[in-house]
This record gives sequence, C-alpha cells and structure tokens, in this order.
Amino acid sequence: MILGATGNAGMLAVQIAKRIGATEIIAVGRNQDKLEALLDLGATATIRLTDDVKAYQNQLAAAGRQVDVVLDYLWGDITANAMKAIIPNRTHDEQELKWVEIGSIAGQTAPIPGAAFRAVKLQLIGSGQGSVGVKDLIQSFNEIIAAEVSQSFVFTVKTVGLSEIEKYWAIPSPE
Repeated sequence: MILGATGNAGMLAVQIAKRIGATEIIAVGRNQDKLEALLDLGATATIRLTDDVKAYQNQLAAAGRQVDVVLDYLWGDITANAMKAIIPNRTHDEQELKWVEIGSIAGQTAPIPGAAFRAVKLQLIGSGQGSVGVKDLIQSFNEIIAAEVSQSFVFTVKTVGLSEIEKYWAIPSPE
C-alpha cells in the first residue's frame, strides 16, 4: 500500500513495486485522475482520500487486511486514520506489517494510538539518510537506475526556466 501514491515519489513507488514483483499494489491519494492513471502503471487497486474520513477508512480497512508493507509519503492525521482502519481489521494479528515513513506532506506528527503497537506485529520504520545505511542506499539507487535503463519510469514534471524557479518552488503539486 502506498499512501501518497499520486505524488511523483508515490507514482514512482508504484512502478518500482510492480517491477520488483509486488502482486498487489494499493495506491492511495487525493487526485482521482492520477489514481486512475496509476492502474496503468501497476497499481491493482486505488483508494481516494476525501474529506469523508469514515468512507476512506472503510476502504482502507478492507484493502489493508493482507497488506505486508505500507509506504507512507503523507504522515500526519492521514497516517493515524489509516492505522486505526487497517490494524483492527488484519486477517491475522501475527502477520507482520511494516510501515515505512518516507515523507510528511500531510503533517509532521501523527497521533498513533499505543494499541496499534500491541494489536499486531507492527514495525514502524523510517526511510532516510539516518535510517538506511549508505551501502543500502547506493545499492537501491543502482537497482533503480538499472530498472530505468531497461524501461523508463513515468512521472509528471513541469519544466520552467531558472529565472522562474522561485515562482514555482512554493506551489504544491496537485497530489
């Protein structure tokens, strides 16, 4: 499951997961058009985040029953809502769930209930320079570059002149 799959990093994560053999890839994000496009890039299911938290929690609960890994580019309340939906609905409590915190575009903190850590085999893992060894980072980059050479990844970019970069830097992507 990829929380924040409609951003460029999440879109790339869908493609990488497909190439490394993930059999189910659940893309979660706000932008409906981008979610639909992710089905062509390898996502097997999509969940749209809306203002109706209960509605998307119901979808996450059903989709997360068998999930082994959550790549989380969002964090914040969305992560807490997702955990509250997924964890009580796991098929087997002893099934491991690795939650990889990669980004925090939806908030720097997430109010995660303590029961989440007691209810299932939950591993909360950070992804970044301090949490991943240099050798592992380099190996991952080499694998991604090799995958790019064999088949280009698809992602959305906007090209602007260097003189305009300040104007566009602060504009959030339409995730």
